[in-house]
Amino acid sequence: DADILGQFTSKKQIISGLYQLITKTKIKPAVLMLYGPSGIGKTESAKSIKRTNLKGAKSRRLLDRQKNKDPLVVAYADKCRLRLSGKIVHLEMRGKPANVATTAAARELACFIWGMMTNHIA
Repeated sequence: DADILGQFTSKKQIISGLYQLITKTKIKPAVLMLYGPSGIGKTESAKSIKRTNLKGAKSRRLLDRQKNKDPLVVAYADKCRLRLSGKIVHLEMRGKPANVATTAAARELACFIWGMMTNHIA
């Protein structure tokens, strides 16, 4: 949302198309074609999508940071990361404003942090 200002309808269409592509279990990679006149933000949208981690795959930097950490904590963090990203996508797909989705994710994150601090990692 911070990368592309305005264009709510376009962003919603892109997100709904991506959501349908990534929720289906396919072996083929997802392909998305952006077209239109020059200067409307196709390239910036593609760059923003590229920066977004849609499938929840871990970056090399994250994997390096997780080396030699307790496997239970790593699994708990993975569960948190996937749940938070899913919550934001789900709420935005339902048409909720970005600030509402972010607030809901922040509340969920607070619960995960509380669970970690009180050793309720399961």
